[in-house]
Amino acid sequence: MKKLSVIALIFCFSNTYAQIGMPDDAQFANIRNQTLYVEMNDTASAVNKQMAKAIRQGWTVSKLEFVTPQQMSKYLQPGNFFVTVEHDNTSFNFYRERTNAFGDISTSRSGDINNDYFYLSFWVLDKSFEADKGLKQKNKRRVARAELYLKSIGTGNIDFSSSNIGSPGFQYEFCNGLPGYIKCIFQGVSNNIAANRTVQLKKDIDAAPGLANLKKDTLYVPNYWFGPGGTMLPDEPENSANGRYIRKLIDSYSYPVRIIRRDELSNMILAATRPVYYFNYVQSSADKMISVVNGQTGEILYYNFNDKSYRPKPKNFKELSDEVENSK
Repeated sequence: MKKLSVIALIFCFSNTYAQIGMPDDAQFANIRNQTLYVEMNDTASAVNKQMAKAIRQGWTVSKLEFVTPQQMSKYLQPGNFFVTVEHDNTSFNFYRERTNAFGDISTSRSGDINNDYFYLSFWVLDKSFEADKGLKQKNKRRVARAELYLKSIGTGNIDFSSSNIGSPGFQYEFCNGLPGYIKCIFQGVSNNIAANRTVQLKKDIDAAPGLANLKKDTLYVPNYWFGPGGTMLPDEPENSANGRYIRKLIDSYSYPVRIIRRDELSNMILAATRPVYYFNYVQSSADKMISVVNGQTGEILYYNFNDKSYRPKPKNFKELSDEVENSK
């Protein structure tokens, strides 16, 4: 029988989160002997002390050091290893032909369509770098890319100010920007490097054997996405559009499940002494990424990628429930 407990809903409006792409292992061996330089403009505040501690908790494959944006130029030496917040924007148009009743053909051009992607980029500085010409994307040899879920994605108004993990708004602007989730990202990248394991960002991952544990263990669902009724309220009425939406999701999953505040889950992850399984949803432009993560280890037990979809749907929970049922 399904067990359900629901606590106060505080949804961010529209992000692997440990949703990670690491397609090439050519640099893994060298990285194990390198220091990872994490760009963070403040490590003294209480908020960022917790973030720095979480990152150190997750990163185990090599040494780690925090550097401010002002110090970055000092460390820009070919071969050095960094992680920074990145934002890619692409814009495109499409054309449509129409034929009227007289056979005349006209062509119309769409307005600009923008795709915005935010992510943590783990990269090694290439030997092509020339200090007098400044740092360019072509100078960065990507090791890993971990998607960030900007809470305003999908609202028609991209709103962000964070340039690095230590920016004042980072933990608020990114739904998966709290320390527990960031710990899992660093842990996932670190574990993949240690195991010399590559992963594709846009490719589903077969269910891991550990998914069978969810037949008895609770699946925690952090309440951080934008619902059909807009931003979720702290006490969302069950008969509201958002309340009905959540109920449909939960009712499609046949095992123990709990809706949880994203800050409570983040703290649970950081303090975990046993597995904490959570449903992880990231919206990156029009790409929807759904996974189940073991918050204690950072292991991804299930991953589904869809490049033309928004928001979790009941069928996603039904598919996950079926995977749990078939796991051994």
